[in-house]
Amino acid sequence: MEYQDLTGRGKLKLFENIKISSLLNDETMGNQIQNLWAGFMDIIGDLKLDFHCETEIMQLETKIKSWFEHFLRLYQTKDTIYACP
Repeated sequence: MEYQDLTGRGKLKLFENIKISSLLNDETMGNQIQNLWAGFMDIIGDLKLDFHCETEIMQLETKIKSWFEHFLRLYQTKDTIYACP
């Protein structure tokens, strides 16, 4: 079997076509992760656009901040303090 590195176009194609929810037992979490990465791909597409005014740039900044907040809600771990015996 031949393996390929997932870089460049290969990685992009994977993220455009993968159905994450089918890989996880928790369908709700799978759908949330799928939506998160669909939003990421949308932002990547936006970054290729030409922005002609400050309003367009601010809208993109808001979109990125919203995506990042969503990312943190899904992936942030809580610090746990363990007491020493």
